[in-house]
Amino acid sequence: MFSLASGNESNPGSSFARLEDLPSEQWNHATVRNALKELLKEMNQSSLAKECPLSQSMISAIVNSSYYANVSTSKCQEFGRWYKKYKRNQGEVCPLLAPVTFHTPQGQ
Repeated sequence: MFSLASGNESNPGSSFARLEDLPSEQWNHATVRNALKELLKEMNQSSLAKECPLSQSMISAIVNSSYYANVSTSKCQEFGRWYKKYKRNQGEVCPLLAPVTFHTPQGQ
């Protein structure tokens, strides 16, 4: 378990095992940046921008720490809500998308 920066001084010891467990009201620049870095291990900025509520240029600026002051609390919370849904959907495997193994009959 690790402690995520919540930006909530009245509750500085909030600890969550995963980013998706953090309430969207507590998302801030630091948590958005951590989530973006995690997601960018799976896809590029352009692909991510097509799915999430942030533009590609905003994603780039946040990851490179040049957009810190301009990310509103409401945008951080919106991203937090999106991230939670995204992670929940990632955990649900659609049977149509599951790997398929084809077997040829023996002797053919």
